[in-house]
Amino acid sequence: MALVGLLSLTTYLRICRKYMIDMGIYDYKLHLIILLISLTLTLIGIKDYGPNKFWCYSAPNDQITPLVTIALIFFILLVTSYCYIRTLLEVNIQQKRIRRLGSDPANFSRVDLIVVKKIVGYILIFLIEWTPSMIYFIAQLLEVSMNMLDSHMI
Repeated sequence: MALVGLLSLTTYLRICRKYMIDMGIYDYKLHLIILLISLTLTLIGIKDYGPNKFWCYSAPNDQITPLVTIALIFFILLVTSYCYIRTLLEVNIQQKRIRRLGSDPANFSRVDLIVVKKIVGYILIFLIEWTPSMIYFIAQLLEVSMNMLDSHMI
């Protein structure tokens, strides 16, 4: 999830802002960001891991991990969508400028189609990948809330 967000941000910076992130031998810093996000989510729910607990997501009574994950999914989805939409708009603007200069439009429509397919594909893959998790976490939060309401009613 963090990798998708970071890739969309670097694409936006490179295409729209003309800013290249070239860290040379320090590229590992980008990977540290991804590792830190994953490690943080793991450490939040570490007390719920064990031989009889859930290893795939979180324990049924854990509320923090689902909330943090849902917030992270929404945030990265917003960042990814914004970055890629701005990138598509910038590509479209550049295509129009090049066409005005009298270049062959057939080549550019092909390039434009490839860019659009890739960007839409990235967003769809993110949605397909994380929608089941969102449904699971929302259902888990609703179940915990219902259990808390039932225990207060008694």
